[in-house]
Amino acid sequence: MTEEALKLLINNGCDAFCVNVKGDQLFYKKFCTANLDVVWRNLQIAQEMGAHVEIVTLIIPDVNDSDSVLRGIARKIKTLLGEDIPWHCNQYHPDYKAIDIGLANFRTPVKTLEKAYKLGQEEGLNYVYIGNVHGHKLENTFCPNCGTLLIERTIFGTEKVNLKSDKSCPQCGESIPIIDSLNLKSA
Repeated sequence: MTEEALKLLINNGCDAFCVNVKGDQLFYKKFCTANLDVVWRNLQIAQEMGAHVEIVTLIIPDVNDSDSVLRGIARKIKTLLGEDIPWHCNQYHPDYKAIDIGLANFRTPVKTLEKAYKLGQEEGLNYVYIGNVHGHKLENTFCPNCGTLLIERTIFGTEKVNLKSDKSCPQCGESIPIIDSLNLKSA
């Protein structure tokens, strides 16, 4: 997307973006027609213009699951966008023509997703999630200061919200940068 198109979207009411960052430059060269530098630029512009930004990475076995690729994505998120940008590390599963283009014919092992979660935390990201693994505890939101469970999710949505009405942790008072779509009630 051009910078002009992005600004038009935001200026006309688009206030949230969930963007796929699929891998490193080699991944984009092999599998995508998009320019990774433009993706990062647009994420920065969206955030600077006040839009809510989240990043999703579909982790594909033997394609973009190396420590260097995952750590690189996490580092770039923190450097360009900050420590509070959510990063969703999602499980790949072979569908449609994925196998035809040389992708794995098996799901991403949960252990690999847990490794990505750990790498994201090591790089200083406060909100890393595991996705497409229903019931996994790391699909939930925890306080980055004290580890208290703040938002419990299930396959069908939000199960439990444990935040004060001012969007802070009820245990330690840490302010949680969350969009206010949960209609929070006092904890």
